[in-house]
Amino acid sequence: MPVAFPVDAPRTVLVVDDAAPMRDDVRGLVDGAEGWELVGEACDGEQAVEMARALRPQVIVLDQGMPRLQGLEALPQLRESCPDALIVMWSTDDRIEREAIERGADGFVNKSRPLRELFSAMSGG
Repeated sequence: MPVAFPVDAPRTVLVVDDAAPMRDDVRGLVDGAEGWELVGEACDGEQAVEMARALRPQVIVLDQGMPRLQGLEALPQLRESCPDALIVMWSTDDRIEREAIERGADGFVNKSRPLRELFSAMSGG
């Protein structure tokens, strides 16, 4: 189901990844796109759930392999906290794509793919 973003408000994004360079990549995508705002960066699933509850982002970019609470484990909690958010699982492990969708992700992008593919998925495309 396509996500309807408000026309006059920025699309708010929470990026969740334990690797700072990956968070930097997403920040660069968002900072370079008109109408988008990075509202938070989390380095593990537990922090992501807390931040999602407080910030209510419209888009969540979620890594799988993280300390404390991995992406697949955090997904149901993120979906419950932000039922209308578009959640994109962003991982190097293609084997988890199906499970990610089953647990509540709206899309999956392998980290080896060009960043424009991640941005397309973040846009609901």
